[in-house]
Amino acid sequence: MRTTPAVLMVPELADEPGFVHGFSTLAVGSVGLKHAPDPGLVLGARKAFLHALDLDGVEPTTIGSVHGAEVARVDEPGGAVDDVDALFTDRTGVAIFATYADCYPIVLWDPEKRVAGLVHAGWRGTQAGVSAAAARFMRDEYGCRHIRAGIGPGICGRCYEVGGEVAAKF
Repeated sequence: MRTTPAVLMVPELADEPGFVHGFSTLAVGSVGLKHAPDPGLVLGARKAFLHALDLDGVEPTTIGSVHGAEVARVDEPGGAVDDVDALFTDRTGVAIFATYADCYPIVLWDPEKRVAGLVHAGWRGTQAGVSAAAARFMRDEYGCRHIRAGIGPGICGRCYEVGGEVAAKF
């Protein structure tokens, strides 16, 4: 991934015309509101992250992250879609945003159809098939046939270990 102080990017997708993506670093601070002691600091960090992506003034649409395989389309900016783990858009000016603790971000892009997607993939969502559901959605909803994907940074096994009962599910 290409690194800036505030953002990591998938190098193979970093220079795609019309596709802006990135993963925030600690340089901007915490972007997760769910357990934030000071929501104002988090909103400031989100603003700094969007600025680092040259998305000043954009109101992102947030993925609810339910640890499943539900996917949805987004046509308007802002707000949240609470019951999904993946969002897609083909609209200019619509930014998709999610937070990840012990899960992984997956970005998807079809340069021909100009469809962008973001997947929240933890072990539960992976077991439920969220990545396959996302690819099928791109194909069925938008007619995508040239999907490019990248996996963002996530927690390592040294910092987060699942038990044998979870490993057995795979």
